[in-house]
Amino acid sequence: MTILTYLIAYCGVAIFLVAGACVLAGLVWTGTRGLSESGAATFQETVRYMLNNTDAFSTLLWGALMGCGTAIVMAAAQRILTLAQAVNAMIGGMKAMMVAMVILVLAWSLGEVTNSLSTASFLSSVLSDRLPLALLPATVFVVAALIAFATGTSWATMAILIPLVVPLAVALGGSLEGGAATGALLGGIASVLAGAIFGDHCSPISDTTVLSSMASGCDHVDHVRTQLPYALLVAGVATVASLTVSTLFGSNPLAALGMIVVGCVAIWAVVRTIGGSREAG
Repeated sequence: MTILTYLIAYCGVAIFLVAGACVLAGLVWTGTRGLSESGAATFQETVRYMLNNTDAFSTLLWGALMGCGTAIVMAAAQRILTLAQAVNAMIGGMKAMMVAMVILVLAWSLGEVTNSLSTASFLSSVLSDRLPLALLPATVFVVAALIAFATGTSWATMAILIPLVVPLAVALGGSLEGGAATGALLGGIASVLAGAIFGDHCSPISDTTVLSSMASGCDHVDHVRTQLPYALLVAGVATVASLTVSTLFGSNPLAALGMIVVGCVAIWAVVRTIGGSREAG
């Protein structure tokens, strides 16, 4: 690697450490205020109190500010950028995030509207007798993937679907006992997260996709076109595995683990059989 590559990697690690340390310190500081009056006696009670009372929003803002400050100081100190160039780069990054923030705010607004209209209760009452619980993970995964692909953001997809899927999973798994009901809830949430990430990373308008193609110096359309087959293969295998386990074995963890192994082998076999290699020209 060149000296510039080492400098960039070194700066990235330093920024991550500073921002991470600031966030952790902020979580502890804001979470332990009033701890002496809480009556927490054990370590578990202290951690529970801290997590329930911490101000994560302010803490993340402090961490981001410290990370930006560290990046500016290191870039200016090593004469990679002048102070003015570093500040302009930070402002440019903020401008680039405006579209994502607008989409996220609109998604939150849509989530508030659906909550006010009791959409979750309506869907639960309509689908509880029509949608088999075994089909819930795959259905939610596909819906989340389509929304994330169309909007280009996983966070907005999660903000829209989580308030809808959680009550629906609880309603569908209400007749189950113990761990099975919990498994239905966790399966629904996991499907939202997985589908949102999958759709976001495949979407040509996603910030992660755009930044990946820019950072690697690759044509954006070529990047999207070449990564789609791999992502679709994994998503397809995961969907089939989910349907197989939920339909035949329910919430059996051993069956799920075995299907993960089978899915990995299937992906390897498909890539080895159908995939080809291309020599660098």
